[in-house]
Amino acid sequence: MKRKTLIVVILAVLSMPANISYAVENEVLFEDTIDSEVLDEIQDDQLEDIESSVEIDAELGLEEASEEVKESDESTVSESVGREEVQEDTVEVKNTKNKEAEVLASGQNGTGFTWTLYEDGVLVCGGGTWSGSFSAWYSWRRQITKVIITDEIDPPNNSDGFSTMFYNCSNLIAVEGLEKLKTGDAKSFDLMFYNCESLETIDLSSFDTSSSTSFASMFENCVKLEKIDCSKFKTTNSINFSKMFAFCRNVKELDVANFDVSKAINLSGMFQGCNSISSIDVSKFNTENTTNFSSMFIGYK
Repeated sequence: MKRKTLIVVILAVLSMPANISYAVENEVLFEDTIDSEVLDEIQDDQLEDIESSVEIDAELGLEEASEEVKESDESTVSESVGREEVQEDTVEVKNTKNKEAEVLASGQNGTGFTWTLYEDGVLVCGGGTWSGSFSAWYSWRRQITKVIITDEIDPPNNSDGFSTMFYNCSNLIAVEGLEKLKTGDAKSFDLMFYNCESLETIDLSSFDTSSSTSFASMFENCVKLEKIDCSKFKTTNSINFSKMFAFCRNVKELDVANFDVSKAINLSGMFQGCNSISSIDVSKFNTENTTNFSSMFIGYK
């Protein structure tokens, strides 16, 4: 019995390495199997990640491409809008030019003096010598609202000077470029702004009146003027001041203190109807040669 037991024990001991070896082999195989499965899972996960990354990259690429296309479209739209705006500006300029080109009347004389009246009421004139004795545009006088003198204008050699230049232009509001009138040689300013009843302001600072012999009715009935600055006028040679400021009923400032009227014969109606002026200084007027004072201050406040 003991002998059998010993044999069994010996056999059991001898079989243990084989079992252990088998177990180890199985464990290794199991581990290899696990490693293989894990690797497969990792590879699958990596593949999915790669595919996902590719899909994300593709989506990002599409989004970026879409953004680029959008920006390109916006840029194109912006450029298109810019071109349209430029075209609109060009159209506006063209319309303005067309408007300016709408000439109502024009003329010239043999001295180079030219004038053009546009339908918007602007009269542009200049150059050469003023013809004198009523204006070339007299027939169109009521259409004139603004005058622009562009080039120097000489007075005629006769006694007319710049008389009647804007005579009866009742809708004239403003005159630009009066400094271009060569007034130093003008013999007369009679009726120059007569009945310019819409004239609001006037700049006479450039006027040289030293050669003038007459200012009759120069500003008569300029009812909207509130100030006439003729303080620098040289009147030494003038003999006629008749109605020079007559009916300028809104003029509040008028400085004639330095007027030399020593040669004046006619002062009639000079300040007639100037009922807004509080005072006029004529204390230096030498009137020893004056023969006509009629209505000089009639209607004066």
